[in-house]
Amino acid sequence: MSSARPTPAASSSPAGPVDGPRGGIRWRRVAKIVAIVAGALVGLGLIAVLTAPRWAAGFVEAELEQRLSRRLALDVEIGELELGWRRAGMGAVVLRGDDLDLQVDEVEVSLDREGLWSARFEVVEVEASGGHLAGDSEALEALAERLRGLGEEDPDDEGRGFLRRRMRLTPEALELRGLAFELREGEARGEGEGEARRITGTLAATVEPTRRRVDLRVAGLIAELGLGRPVRAASVRTTLEQRDGPDALRFPLAVDVAGVSAKIDENIAVAGVHGTITLLDARASELSVALSGGFAEAEDEDRERPDSGARAAGDESEGGDLWSISGRFARDLSAGDIAVDMQSFELGRVPQVLARLPLVDSEKATIGGHLEVDFGGPGGLAKLVGSLAVDGLDVSHRLLAREVVREVGFTVDIDAELDPAARALTIERLTLGRGGVALVVEGEIRHPERREDRRYHLDMHVPEVGCQAVLDAIPRELIPGLVDFRLGGQFSAQVVFDADFSDLEALELDGEIDLDGCAVREAPWRASAARLSRGFTHRVTMRDGRTRTLRLFPGSSSYTPLDNISRYMTEAVLTTEDGSFRRHDGFNTKQLQVALKRNLMAGRVRLGASTITMQMVKNVLLSHERTLSRKLQELFSTWWVEQALSKQRIMELYLNVIEFGPGVYGVTNAARHYFGKHPAELTSLEAAYLALMLPSPVRRHADYCNGEISERFSAKAHWIHDLMLERERITAEEHAVYSNMPLTFDLLERGDPAACLEEIEALLAAEHTQRALSGLLGERDAGDWEAVESGRDAPVSTTWGVRPPLPDALPGPPLLVDGEFDGQVDGQIDGQIDGGLGGELPGEVQPGASDEEIEGRLQPRDDRGWMNPAVPVDRDPANADAPGRPAMDEAP
Repeated sequence: MSSARPTPAASSSPAGPVDGPRGGIRWRRVAKIVAIVAGALVGLGLIAVLTAPRWAAGFVEAELEQRLSRRLALDVEIGELELGWRRAGMGAVVLRGDDLDLQVDEVEVSLDREGLWSARFEVVEVEASGGHLAGDSEALEALAERLRGLGEEDPDDEGRGFLRRRMRLTPEALELRGLAFELREGEARGEGEGEARRITGTLAATVEPTRRRVDLRVAGLIAELGLGRPVRAASVRTTLEQRDGPDALRFPLAVDVAGVSAKIDENIAVAGVHGTITLLDARASELSVALSGGFAEAEDEDRERPDSGARAAGDESEGGDLWSISGRFARDLSAGDIAVDMQSFELGRVPQVLARLPLVDSEKATIGGHLEVDFGGPGGLAKLVGSLAVDGLDVSHRLLAREVVREVGFTVDIDAELDPAARALTIERLTLGRGGVALVVEGEIRHPERREDRRYHLDMHVPEVGCQAVLDAIPRELIPGLVDFRLGGQFSAQVVFDADFSDLEALELDGEIDLDGCAVREAPWRASAARLSRGFTHRVTMRDGRTRTLRLFPGSSSYTPLDNISRYMTEAVLTTEDGSFRRHDGFNTKQLQVALKRNLMAGRVRLGASTITMQMVKNVLLSHERTLSRKLQELFSTWWVEQALSKQRIMELYLNVIEFGPGVYGVTNAARHYFGKHPAELTSLEAAYLALMLPSPVRRHADYCNGEISERFSAKAHWIHDLMLERERITAEEHAVYSNMPLTFDLLERGDPAACLEEIEALLAAEHTQRALSGLLGERDAGDWEAVESGRDAPVSTTWGVRPPLPDALPGPPLLVDGEFDGQVDGQIDGQIDGGLGGELPGEVQPGASDEEIEGRLQPRDDRGWMNPAVPVDRDPANADAPGRPAMDEAP
């Protein structure tokens, strides 16, 4: 019998499913499957990585919108995102919130390519261009604060997805170009319109977050800062650097500007300003400036300047800078100093400014000066010391003179203290000089917003100088009628003006203009005493260009000597025009003081202060033009006439040339025109009415055209009549009689009423200036008129006019009882006049009567001295007006 032997496999391995050849086959299959799956996964991974920019774009876009919206607290919209291995491009990026609207048109992002292989989305650089930014200052400050926080870790990222935690949005560098911006302040807060601020421009910036540095560049800046005039800059540039600490910027901070322009007033602007403004601390409490520039026309500054950015670097004035300003000072002007220099330059270098100013042929005129401002005074006072020199100006302005004023030049030296808080200027000394003549001003001007707190105190004087030097210092075109005067002697002046608006009744205008030391050695014929004291022919041009001729000598139908003019006419104009005429020397300082007081109280020109002498000079020698030239000549001629003529002759010329209506010149024509009378016959009420015409003789002629005096002007005439009684220019008896006699026009010269009114309208609309053609400003070839005047001497008037007799005594009780009114006077006169006093009044002189008839029929009513026209002036109660009392105030 044989025994079995075990096989090696059975003895060395346990039994299993892969025993034998079939088990090896299974292992190979498993390995193959694993390899295939792994290969597929690797392939899919490679495909996912290679195609990540495509399939991840939507995720990244959504993640960016969510993260930015959360971190910035704004609504964020991102246009289509195109993601590549190196760069990512975005369409418009929009951020919106309360009072904020930001849109960037295009954004290009450079990515860290190696980071993508590590599943990190890291932004390296960002380039943004185009778009707009609009918002108020608070919203923009909040946005800037949140943008600084983007680089910090977001605590909300904890627990978020793997990829979300591996995104870094803060770039190493950011470049921004062409972002139009509008910054507002004030409007969104509901503040007043005047408080609104607005700044616009185009922004470019380079941001380096790792270096904490921002380079800002603004082009086409327009800043409306609530000052009424915008400030423009072609270029503004600065660099911001952050020091250690979250909010600290590095100072000093320099801001470079170029092409800055701003209005000074409605005509002139500074332009081409360039230089540096340095903020010395974070609060900008102290500044340093170094700026230079030129000038331009204000309209140029207002125009849009599309090429301003291109000109930013070189927008200086043609031919170089014209002025410079430098210094260091506190923002609140409590300390520091500034120096302003303006080198003397020809105005031809600023043609735009020259064309805008009232100058002609002034290209060679020069201007220059220097001003130092020291803000170190106590209480914020600023010390001003400087000088200015102007030479060679040819000025053309309608308020200055009819002709171009040539070669205007002067110097100004100032030493003063300015208190900006109180809006006050204390003038230690201001000297205005020309031709060796100096006007020195000292005093104080306080002009706060509250009118009652204002006060002006000025002490002005002209140091002693030759009288002829004063005349020569005035440009010839300002005094064309005075150039032939020759003066001797010395002149000086001292004037004090003090106006406290809280008590204008205490206004002071005082001083002394020492003309007594001046003497006229030679006068032009037309203003000579020899001509004005005798008969002459006076010609005047009206507003519409027509002329009128008055022959001011005996025998003329347009002339009446003062001795033969109703005394009431003299008293009426003394009441309305110049109550102190008989006492003053041509100038009534007290009346000027009253006029200034009333005008300042009213805030407008309510009263004038021209004396009768000044009005006579204006009408006989000069013109009615409203210019400085006429006023200067009027002042000088008034002084001269008061020396050359008697008071009676001045009044005589005045009454014979003054205008009482359209083309109605002189009292002779006026008495005939309005009342059909000779001037000697005028009653006190008629004289009051004629005096009422003087301020506006053309306009007030409308009542005559309408055929009767209006109630309004009748009341005014009676009011003047009452003033004549109050000021003892007429007696109570005269007042009682004439107050109750109606004012009735003689309409013989009226013609067609409509044509009469049309003439008024035409004259008011006319542009000519009434001017004495036979005076100092008239034609120079009027020798034939002078020849006619020779030998026509006028008799010298020795009285102030003749008093017409009252109507015969009326029946009834006497009008006066013990020199006073009887209580029944008004009723008696009313009844007697209503009953009719028809026909010729006793002693009435008919129009056209000769001077001999007048003198024979008009006699004084009694021999009381003050009623006799021949009584000396100093005994006449009409000469006893209260000093400074205005001749006529407005009716209540």
